[in-house]
Amino acid sequence: MFCAFLMLPMGNDNREVGWRLEEERGEAVRRLGSPPEWPWSLTLDALGYGRTGGRKIPPNFRQFNEKRQAMLTSGFAVLEEDDWAYEMRKFWPMGEAAAMRRLEEWLKDAAWGCYFPPGLHPRDEAGGRFRADKAWTAMLSPYIRFGDLSARYVEWRTCQVLSQELRQLFLKRVVWRDKAYSQLYRCPDSHSVSIRPQYEQEAWSGTRLQLRRWQRGETGYPLVDAAMRQLWKVGWMCNHLRHVTAQFLIEHLDLSWKEGFAWYDYTLVDTDVAINAMMWQMGGHSGIGSWNFVMHPIYAGKKVDPEGNYVRRWLPELRNLPTEYIHCPWEAPTGTRISAQVLINGVYWQRVIEWFEPMACCVAGKRATPLEIYAKSLPDDADAFPALFPMYTVSSDILLSMTKIEPHEKLKARGQLVAFTDDLGRAAFVSHQWLAKQHPDPHFRQMSILQTALKRILSTRGFLPLDFVTEALVRTAKPVPTQDFQEQPLFFWYDYFSCPQLEHRFFNSDEVDSLQQASAIKSIPAYVSKCRFFLALCPVIECPNENKVGLKKARSR
Repeated sequence: MFCAFLMLPMGNDNREVGWRLEEERGEAVRRLGSPPEWPWSLTLDALGYGRTGGRKIPPNFRQFNEKRQAMLTSGFAVLEEDDWAYEMRKFWPMGEAAAMRRLEEWLKDAAWGCYFPPGLHPRDEAGGRFRADKAWTAMLSPYIRFGDLSARYVEWRTCQVLSQELRQLFLKRVVWRDKAYSQLYRCPDSHSVSIRPQYEQEAWSGTRLQLRRWQRGETGYPLVDAAMRQLWKVGWMCNHLRHVTAQFLIEHLDLSWKEGFAWYDYTLVDTDVAINAMMWQMGGHSGIGSWNFVMHPIYAGKKVDPEGNYVRRWLPELRNLPTEYIHCPWEAPTGTRISAQVLINGVYWQRVIEWFEPMACCVAGKRATPLEIYAKSLPDDADAFPALFPMYTVSSDILLSMTKIEPHEKLKARGQLVAFTDDLGRAAFVSHQWLAKQHPDPHFRQMSILQTALKRILSTRGFLPLDFVTEALVRTAKPVPTQDFQEQPLFFWYDYFSCPQLEHRFFNSDEVDSLQQASAIKSIPAYVSKCRFFLALCPVIECPNENKVGLKKARSR
């Protein structure tokens, strides 16, 4: 379908090829005449559409509402309030002419530069296509879905108007449509069954009440609620907000992607089972690919709706709040909320979850956890930690060349371990889960993830984003520049090859074991204080005892 969509440099050698591709596009978009006879179809009234406030909707349709039906019959109905599709019809002009008009309007905006990624345009740091408060996305999906526009015509017209730099990002998303169809063809049950079968056994802790509040836009998080109410009113939201709301459902409420798929399929005017299934499976980490990021509902709001105009449009109960509190109304002083006529759990909803608050053990009056008791027992001065055993590490080159994890004694015998000191460079402490009783990673699954991440960190310039818990709880935390890992030689501490493991097999002596392995374990606080970086390996793993996916919160990001 998109044979013409090849991102090639159009230099002297490619001019003839480029001309032929343009000719092919011209042939592909010829206007077709009407068929000699239209196929038979039910009328809108028979389908239960048309007037959606309850009138002429069969009682077995979900849109039917007995109260609205009675109000319409008696003539007391107010369309803006009693017709749930009123905003939808107002928002979407229908037909081919309207679709063509919308395409041309968007091409003008795109030529100006509205559809650009973050940091690549001087007029907007958030990235134009991410902005919730601007009409800077194409909004063509319903027209393509119902055939008012063909994908080939959109591609042809885009290539006519926009330069390679401006059109590449948009056309990539058009091509994703075909990718979704290909996936559905090969995985016909992907709309209801996880492509990665182990995820079918995953236990979800979210409740039906939380699902209902997400569906209604009553989570207590303004950006999520505004997006979900826009979805219900007009049957659409921009792609970035679909990511935000989907991740809130899966990552924060811990509800299955299938619940989100069903609701989107019911409410989107551009719903497409192939695209819907592909994206929700990616969000649920069970698809062929998966999202490797998590969006914070508060900081995402400040990024895509910096002035709060989008929230005020869809959540009028918050319209009087100052901009600094529009995405976190619970943080506003009581006097500010009263003057803005915002009462939490009165006018606006109490948050469905409060994970973004300080942890319970840090709140006065709460019983301290064992970890907190241990932390308080440690000295404040890092130099007070005694190093009872040398801090053995491996260099980044050795770590990247590993194909299996071998114990301390074998690496030391080969001369691959280095007793780390500050003049050698920087150290990283690697924390991980043991996947077997005698070996931390027998199939090299966790370490391979670390190797992949490390290769990217050492070969690219940029920043490592913060996880959402750190963002929420540590306000002063900032993303880590990858340059910090590249400036000096890097060494890694990993317990299995940094601490003695096999001496009891050779000496059969508890005394020898206690003098070396125990000393190394007691030295861990000293090792941590020496390390510039602390890395936690949290990949998706299978529990060896229960044959199911491990702790859900241990997903890799």
